[in-house]
Amino acid sequence: MTTKTTPVYDRRLAERQAQFCGVFSSPIRLQIMLLLGERELTVGEIAEILDYAMPLVSQHLRLMRDKGCLGSRKDGKNVYYFVQNTKFLEAIRLVREGMSERED
Repeated sequence: MTTKTTPVYDRRLAERQAQFCGVFSSPIRLQIMLLLGERELTVGEIAEILDYAMPLVSQHLRLMRDKGCLGSRKDGKNVYYFVQNTKFLEAIRLVREGMSERED
């Protein structure tokens, strides 16, 4: 049995989680996460693959990095982005699976 002192009922944690999940409320950010789940890429590569303008992609990458979803590393003049924690990617995939099951 859970009580109101368990993390399930922790209001501050729930608020932080809801705020964090807002990062994934944008289709472009979901696309970026799934793409970076395959391999590290630069902003230019992401923009080209997803067919978005580089400034738009850059803006989303910055937000996602600031929230802790993505990490980055510099290699010469290039900055490569990667998924910081694969559990975030797993959550996105689980939601997609649940949606697919619901549609069947």
